[in-house]
Amino acid sequence: MEIEKRDGDILVPKLIDLAYSTDCCHVVAEALNDSQLGRFYADNGFIPITENVPDSVYELLDFEALGRKARNEEGGVFVDRDTYGCFGYVVRHTDLMEAYKDMDLAPKKPSYTVLLELTKGWFHDSAYDSEKAVQLWFPSSPAEMDHALNELGAATWSEVSFQCIDCRVPALMDAVSGANNVAEVNRFSQWLDNIPQEKLAGYKALLAATQCQDLQNAMMLMDALDSYIFTPSFSSPVDVARGELKVTMAESDAEILLPHVNLYTYGEALLQSQHAILTEYGVIERQDGQPILTRQSQEMEMKMK
Repeated sequence: MEIEKRDGDILVPKLIDLAYSTDCCHVVAEALNDSQLGRFYADNGFIPITENVPDSVYELLDFEALGRKARNEEGGVFVDRDTYGCFGYVVRHTDLMEAYKDMDLAPKKPSYTVLLELTKGWFHDSAYDSEKAVQLWFPSSPAEMDHALNELGAATWSEVSFQCIDCRVPALMDAVSGANNVAEVNRFSQWLDNIPQEKLAGYKALLAATQCQDLQNAMMLMDALDSYIFTPSFSSPVDVARGELKVTMAESDAEILLPHVNLYTYGEALLQSQHAILTEYGVIERQDGQPILTRQSQEMEMKMK
């Protein structure tokens, strides 16, 4: 109904309100046009002036005009089956619920920093290995770790394999899975849990830029985070180009120039000249202007030596 009445797209807040307001509408499935709507309303007593009309005159009524008048007054619409999966005349009889304004849709921090799935078995022995899996939150207390071990039916942690299925920094999930043991994972999770929320996006950008894939280097990079400039508002080369133009010239001059500049290629050139790297979290670059050492570049340097 809202799509039929509006010119543009329906925004998420409105869409949520509509989802909670399905009881606010009447649907007349029998009415696919004004003529059918007018007859339905007349047959069911919704148009008082037609109630006492003789049968001989009733069939001569202009049901199309009656239906059009009712639709325009009510603000109803006809819905097409092929487009929306349902059909008929739809009219709203009460105001929409304002559900969105009371919703807290901000992402919630989970109760864990690292989530592992534990399984018993490295031995490929059907008599010993188990398909049972237990999830363990980290940081974890000794009592919680002992409980998980008992749930698996394992005597020691050497009998347990693990895999990271979630992490506060998703890029490090493989690194966590490759840790030597759960004690190392627990220490790392405690360290990771102490990173201030306001620095987390910049840290994730730095990890992505350096392609870091081991826990020790990941911890070292956090110590060096203040040596980098992080710009989360830049999500594409075009954003970089626009940002540069606003800094280097007056806003009015920039607006005149923008239509005549290939912003994408200009932004890419700026990233390259500034040794900056665009990540899914924003742009990051070293404060001293030097290139960021990535895992790939470090491997190439080692091969050259």
